Amino acid sequence: MTVDRTAYEPMYRQVARILQERIDEGAYLPGELLPSERELAIGMGASKDTIRDGLKVLRARGRVVTVKGVGTKVAARHEVQEHQIPPGAKVTARMPSRAERRRFNIPEGIPVLVVESAGEQVVLPADRAVLRGSEESETRRES
Repeated sequence: MTVDRTAYEPMYRQVARILQERIDEGAYLPGELLPSERELAIGMGASKDTIRDGLKVLRARGRVVTVKGVGTKVAARHEVQEHQIPPGAKVTARMPSRAERRRFNIPEGIPVLVVESAGEQVVLPADRAVLRGSEESETRRES
């Protein structure tokens, strides 16, 4: 698949979409190396800079991981878990510390969500957490 230079969609986003589709359909499996930036550039009819920008989008989404000296691999998919947020809780997003990345096995570029409630903090990897308000807070909002 090649990028369409006349399309409204920016070329780097086309690269990200095309690679995302290939990953989703199983052309590239978790842990598998993608072709080199040079190979992708030739195959997609785009510059290496455009390929890099497209890969940056996929890294931000947690779909690929780039390892210096090795290349870009398809990220392992983690099970997404739902977490109930208590009424009055505060949720913030930030980049994880090195220790948190190791603890949760979080690839570079994936943020964590910090839920603060009743003086306690819970840290959750953002690529595998869905946050839901409690039923009590939902009822209050509807009133």
